[in-house]
Amino acid sequence: MHNLIEEAGCTSVKMFMTYPKLQMKDYDLMTGLYAARKTGITAMMHAENGDMIAWMIDALEEQGKTDPYFHAVSRPSLIEGEATNRAIVLSETMDSPLLFVHVSSPEATKVIRKAQTRGLKIFAETCPQYVLLKSDDLKQLHHHDPFEGAKFVCSPPPRPNEQDLEAIWQGISNGTFTVMGSDHCPILYNSEDGKRIAFKNGREGAFKWIPNGCPGVATRMPLLYDYGVMRKKISIQKFVETHCTNPAKVYGMYPQKGSILPGMSDADIVIWYPDGKYDGPKTIKNENLYDACDYTPFENYEINNWPRYTFVKGKIVFKEGKIVEEACGVGSYVKRKRSTMCTPNDKWVSEWRPSYLS
Repeated sequence: MHNLIEEAGCTSVKMFMTYPKLQMKDYDLMTGLYAARKTGITAMMHAENGDMIAWMIDALEEQGKTDPYFHAVSRPSLIEGEATNRAIVLSETMDSPLLFVHVSSPEATKVIRKAQTRGLKIFAETCPQYVLLKSDDLKQLHHHDPFEGAKFVCSPPPRPNEQDLEAIWQGISNGTFTVMGSDHCPILYNSEDGKRIAFKNGREGAFKWIPNGCPGVATRMPLLYDYGVMRKKISIQKFVETHCTNPAKVYGMYPQKGSILPGMSDADIVIWYPDGKYDGPKTIKNENLYDACDYTPFENYEINNWPRYTFVKGKIVFKEGKIVEEACGVGSYVKRKRSTMCTPNDKWVSEWRPSYLS
């Protein structure tokens, strides 16, 4: 552990409350939170009730409901809310700060907000898919192939109603969400070892076997700038805070990252087109993206701005839609420090104290 933190600069750990091969029992989650507090690293949590999901999957299979859409049905919003509330109880018991990743549920957002107002060190991340996509996207109603919905299979899944999306937008605006992420997981759609692995060994494409994850790193900032800032869902200040400043603080990279301070920061800067001056493609097309995935879940989404210039350490690496090849390689590995945000409160729920404090 010492080598990972001090030498490699790895100062965060992710824990899972779902997925059969990754799911941790409450006992083990408490052990993980205990160790995170002791070492000062940031604990991250994927909060969904894995046992409830497993039961729902079996029940849907019994009814022959195995199309991609039923992935969303098997993971209702309430199940994410339950797991989030339980994880907050574990966090408070251990006095260990906790960052919830890729939050999609209004119920989860509500309990996170409640914990924050009580002064607990609870932080949260959400992603564009939870303010723009809906579970009906998994049905692919306008396509002949129902398996096309596999392109939208991620966990937690997109939620069904406009009210669900609005709850997440409100959480970004009011500060419930500390950071914006993409949960970028670029699993190829047309590969036998990608999404279509669900057809191997006679599985017939059942949602249970579809690898979870969508690409999103290339579209995250443009989507949130357009649908958030330009459409008055969030302020430009909140955009910068959740995309730049807070991530650097949460993950122990501030002020080298997340700020523009002479002599202290790396001069990583994104410059946008002035409003109304963007003259690039007006819709998102996977063919225009620079990731290696063969699709984007945001294909044909309207877009009214895009980064015009991207600087890394003060050098232009992206200019008006093109990568500047001669500038490639200017980046470098950053050894992270411990978070300046995720620090304990030194408040306990009983007389018990960790042995390392005695």
